[in-house]
Amino acid sequence: MELVGRGQNNTSFAVRPFQEGDFAQMEEIEREVFPTMVPHTSFRREFRNRIAHYFVIYEQSRNINECTRISNRRPSSISIFRSRIINNSLGKVREFFSKTFSELHHTEQVIVGFIGVWYIVQESHIVSIAVRPEYRRQGFGELLLIGAIEHAMKFNINSMTLEVRVSNCIARNLYAKYNFCGRGLRKRYYTDDREDALIMTNDNLCQIEYRSRFYKLLNIHQRTRDGVERSLT
Repeated sequence: MELVGRGQNNTSFAVRPFQEGDFAQMEEIEREVFPTMVPHTSFRREFRNRIAHYFVIYEQSRNINECTRISNRRPSSISIFRSRIINNSLGKVREFFSKTFSELHHTEQVIVGFIGVWYIVQESHIVSIAVRPEYRRQGFGELLLIGAIEHAMKFNINSMTLEVRVSNCIARNLYAKYNFCGRGLRKRYYTDDREDALIMTNDNLCQIEYRSRFYKLLNIHQRTRDGVERSLT
């Protein structure tokens, strides 16, 4: 299911599960963000992978008179951004970015970034998160993470893991903010420079205390949106 919110100048940002028409832009983003990645992700294969859930943030310039809902390929998939707080954040984010892509038709959706999560039994694993370099430091990475966490909680998935470069302090701080803790290293994990990856895990997604903290963070993100979106990738 897709939710689209209207912004000024008929420009809006929204989050939804990925679709077949997104593959080319997702491949473009991945190659730009991870130029040395081998092999690159086959999003067509992931589209058929029942344990894979990918979501995109997109910019759309068109006349939207009201929120629009459309069917998604997976009946079990639901909108990852249903809370008013997140929808408000997405609706206002466009104020900080006005870049357009001349090669795209004015009604075509510009994919800003994506996140991929695999669900295995009662655990989830973030396999990829990427945001176009031109859109970084606008809060899109944090919103993608928020969406992945909220989606997992809706499916009562208690654990979420990810790998992050040990040198990527900005990303590590973001994950720690949402209660991800270091649980070990994958030595020489990255193929380009053989850098180690820090394994970070959150095992409390279904705990009442964590959910309360999570939604408090959403409120803080809303109140301090300007500073957060300018300082985080």
